[in-house]
Amino acid sequence: MSLQTIAFLSNLVDYRVLFDSVITPDVTENQRKSLMHNFRAGQNQNTATVGHNFPKYLNSVVSHLLASLTTRSENYNDPTLKAIFLLNNTSYMYNHLKQVGIIHIMMEDNPDVDRLISGRIAEQRRAYVDCWTTLTKLLTEAIGEAAFLRPRSPNDVSLKLSVAQQTNFEEKLKEKDRQMIKDRCVAINKELTSQAVKQEKYSVLDHHLRAELKTQNRNDILHLYDTYRQR
Repeated sequence: MSLQTIAFLSNLVDYRVLFDSVITPDVTENQRKSLMHNFRAGQNQNTATVGHNFPKYLNSVVSHLLASLTTRSENYNDPTLKAIFLLNNTSYMYNHLKQVGIIHIMMEDNPDVDRLISGRIAEQRRAYVDCWTTLTKLLTEAIGEAAFLRPRSPNDVSLKLSVAQQTNFEEKLKEKDRQMIKDRCVAINKELTSQAVKQEKYSVLDHHLRAELKTQNRNDILHLYDTYRQR
């Protein structure tokens, strides 16, 4: 639906002057005939305007398209799939609207439309990134626990413990602490495997956006995971 609608709007841009002349009430019949004659003669009048209804029309169509995409996204129970569906369609629409110059025409009626659509895309990106929340939480907690349980140097005066008390610290861990570490590792591996399987099924069509998301995932996840492994 996005593809067909955007293609229709792109073709309509070439007829902007005629479109405005037809739907603008105060354009006389003679003006319409003159515009039609000049258009058939091949004279370029795309920069001329006889009204501002065309930008309003474009904004109305795009607004309804965005609302329709939101409604259709509700069919996805998986919030990540929902975010990717919206991200794919909204980013495609936004990029094409910019490419053919429609955004600039829309801004004649709504100067904030560029910012509003790009803001939607940013929200959808954040919604996708939320799929890693469970894993990042587990890793952060594991890093904190490891720092608390890790044996310190006998010279660490902040502990105010004797050398004897520091000896064989790992062997003195309570059984519940050992089990806690084991359970945390199991949970992390399980969540990591689950996300790896899911990510294989997701598809972001725009290659620039896909590369950006991969970079963001690496920056957000691998740093934490490397820190966790080092602990």
